[in-house]
Amino acid sequence: MIIDVHTHLLTNPFSVKEVEEVLDGADRFGIKKLCVASLGPGCYYPTKLIHEPTQEQCASFNADLFEIMKLYPDRIWGWAYINPAYPGAVDEVKRGIEEYGMIGVKMWTGTKCNDPRFFPVVEEAIKYGVPILQHTWDKVTGYFPNESRSFDVADLAEKYPEVKIVMAHNERAVLKVKHCPNVFMDTASPIAELGMIEKAVDHIGVDRLVFGSDCIGVDFASTIGKIIGSDLPEDDKSKILGENFLRILGRDQ
Repeated sequence: MIIDVHTHLLTNPFSVKEVEEVLDGADRFGIKKLCVASLGPGCYYPTKLIHEPTQEQCASFNADLFEIMKLYPDRIWGWAYINPAYPGAVDEVKRGIEEYGMIGVKMWTGTKCNDPRFFPVVEEAIKYGVPILQHTWDKVTGYFPNESRSFDVADLAEKYPEVKIVMAHNERAVLKVKHCPNVFMDTASPIAELGMIEKAVDHIGVDRLVFGSDCIGVDFASTIGKIIGSDLPEDDKSKILGENFLRILGRDQ
């Protein structure tokens, strides 16, 4: 079973048309499960509409995503979206896991993951045994204020070795987190560079890689193509495309 661990929906309230279009795209590549963080309008690329979401807005996006999860229970799993800069983030994680049945936590991009304000959320994730999907990008320029980089993730992982972190976008930065067995890496980067997946496997092992697309900002084709088109054995591809994430979640399916 192919699981995309990193996708987004941007409407609020949700649009069935948008959901159906995303699912149709996933079907073309045999993707059975989409793990969705609903960021709301204007939050994917920050605009004057909504730049930094309040926790109240995050809660609205999560409630909206829950309605989508109920409509497509066999296709969509949800990430609880939070902004730790505002009160209520821990309560929202609890609501997301206990009431909505979400699989883990996704934090607002513009807060460093090793910011102490995030620590209570991390501790809540540990309590529930759920992973954190952490936006991370090592870039030359163009950073959002307080955007996390791979060494920030390593710092958090060392402080909380019990937490399971899926480091997004950044399979090119494997050396920064190689020593952190609780850090997994998704493949949600638009860069489909030849040999990149194989290099990541060489450095951290196949068991720490998971497939993510960053849809709807990045297409499924380039992100799944660099796995399917890699020189890895088919068993290793199957691990990256779904088996590893099921193991992280402690699920059989």
